[in-house]
Amino acid sequence: MQNNTMYHNTKKLLEHYTLMKYLYITRSGELNYEYFTEAQESGCSVNDLIAEAESLDMEAFQGEYTMKEQRKWLDFAIRYINANMELLKTYPEKGKIYYDLIESRYLKDDPESYESIMERLNISRQTYQRWMQKAITELGNLLWFRLKDSTVEKIMQAAS
Repeated sequence: MQNNTMYHNTKKLLEHYTLMKYLYITRSGELNYEYFTEAQESGCSVNDLIAEAESLDMEAFQGEYTMKEQRKWLDFAIRYINANMELLKTYPEKGKIYYDLIESRYLKDDPESYESIMERLNISRQTYQRWMQKAITELGNLLWFRLKDSTVEKIMQAAS
């Protein structure tokens, strides 16, 4: 996948993260927010999640997801993003900052404005933009390089 496409897809996916959580919860009826914490703490590895995604029965897929199929892909996408965010923390030097930037701006239920993040971190707009671009690029490296192109397409469709 080209770098520009990877960056664009990663940013688009992050922008849809809170909507994906909402759709997943509202389409389930019995789930609550604790589910995501439990799933993240269950010790499921990124490779386990990839294998799970590739084993999902999507042969019947013909352009439109049923609610059940969409829930499967939303569940996978949320857990996959969370697992890779944990890996991002380990990126040399600024991993924890990159994690904080993405979590604060995209993953929180009530995301922070970029102005608020800049003030909290005491950084300039240029530094914020440079670090955020690097954070999204590195998360994209983690997210997309392990997946087959067909799996990426399914995730992006479920997220939109």
